[in-house]
Amino acid sequence: MKKNPRAERERLTIDHPIIASLAVFVLGFGMLQAAASLFIREVTHDLAIESATSTVTLPSRFLPQASLTRLDKRSLELSDYFDRPFILSLWVTWNKESVAQLSVFDDARAEGRFAPDQLLAVSSQEDPTIVQSFVRRGGYEIDIALDLDGSLIDELGARTLPATFLVDTKGRILEAWVGYVDPAVVVDKLEAIEEHAVIQ
Repeated sequence: MKKNPRAERERLTIDHPIIASLAVFVLGFGMLQAAASLFIREVTHDLAIESATSTVTLPSRFLPQASLTRLDKRSLELSDYFDRPFILSLWVTWNKESVAQLSVFDDARAEGRFAPDQLLAVSSQEDPTIVQSFVRRGGYEIDIALDLDGSLIDELGARTLPATFLVDTKGRILEAWVGYVDPAVVVDKLEAIEEHAVIQ
């Protein structure tokens, strides 16, 4: 059957706007999806930052009775640190934020911001040889202990590491931070607690 050129031209004239409209719709939908995806990533990133710097106040919580192990295999009780207000930091070697937290606390100790017995960094559920090697390579000089069975982290309900706790001489947790925290913030609060104790 012979095609009618005029009818073919009319059909194309009708189809082209439809095709163009579909193309615009598809392109617009794709751009909308991309914008939504970008928005979600930005919001998620903001939420991650907020959670990493969140502060939890625990005025009535006390440290649990936990037996830890030093790197030299000697036993350690948390109550050994109750002579002065101190900082308890939970960390692991494989987490970048934990390592960063350990490093800045070690620097603060080296600068004399607090006494050597006012910070205890506890590695949770890690092979002692891995922790020993890590500490030796990094040249860290702060007190480090091992929570071999994870009982301490479970008792404290720390689901995100690093986690930092400010503890008074009665073993009471005055404040807690989830994620990386500026050591200056923690040390300033530690100093304020000590000054308050001296005034009393």
